[in-house]
Amino acid sequence: MGTFTAKDPSPSVPVEPHWKEPRTVRLMCQEDPTAPDPTRTCFASVSFAMCDILDVYTNFALSIACTLLMDGDNAPLYRGLIESGLGLDWAGPVAGMDKNSRTTSFHIGLQGVRKEDLDKVSTSCLDILSSVVKSGFPPERVEAVLHQYQIAVRQDSAQFGLNLILGLAPIVNH
Repeated sequence: MGTFTAKDPSPSVPVEPHWKEPRTVRLMCQEDPTAPDPTRTCFASVSFAMCDILDVYTNFALSIACTLLMDGDNAPLYRGLIESGLGLDWAGPVAGMDKNSRTTSFHIGLQGVRKEDLDKVSTSCLDILSSVVKSGFPPERVEAVLHQYQIAVRQDSAQFGLNLILGLAPIVNH
C-alpha cells in the first residue's frame, strides 16, 4: 500500500470525449432458437450522442423530437423501418432517448433484422432523418405530443414523489 497515494474525489462527472468520426461495431452471438423466423435473428442499432445532461431545455426539446420520430404508427422511423419490413420491432432498451449518462444519446434499435439487411439499417435511418429535417413534423402530431406531456404533468399519481426523484436523478448525479 505504500506505493499508492490518496486522491481527492471529484464531485463532478467530466464530459465524455467526442469521437472524431462514426464507428461501427459488429458483435456475433448465438442465434435465438426460439425466434419465430430463423432468418430474422439480428439486432441493429444506430446511435447518436446528443448534448450534456445539464442542458435541461435542449434535452426536453430533444425528447419531444425523439417521441415524434419513433412513437406511434405515424412516426417517420416507425414507418420507414418497421412498417417497411426492415425490422420487426424496436429493440427494447436500445431504442429511444437515453438520459442516464453525462451526454444524452438517441438510439434507433431494431430487432428481427435479416443478416443481409444490416447495412440498410443505418442508411435508412440517415435517409429518414434527412427527410424529416427537410420536411419537418406535421403540426397536429407536434400538438398531440405536447398534449400528452401536459396530461402526464397534470395527472395526480400516488407515485408522484418517486417519479419526480427518479426523473431528477440523472441530472443530480452528473
